[in-house]
Amino acid sequence: MDRDKLFPVNEMGSLIGFGYQSYEERLRKAASSLPELLPVMEHDRLIGVLSRQQVCSWVAAQLG
Repeated sequence: MDRDKLFPVNEMGSLIGFGYQSYEERLRKAASSLPELLPVMEHDRLIGVLSRQQVCSWVAAQLG
């Protein structure tokens, strides 16, 4: 989620967004554009799915 899109304020706390948008509209626009589930393919065949959390945990373990 993009907090800057959800709460469009500057460092001083002043509103910087243009036009009125409901909280729900801002929440929809702030939603992540990255997929939550990622396909695992082998030889052009789907063999499973991984969540972004699983991928991040694996990367963190590899980095140490």
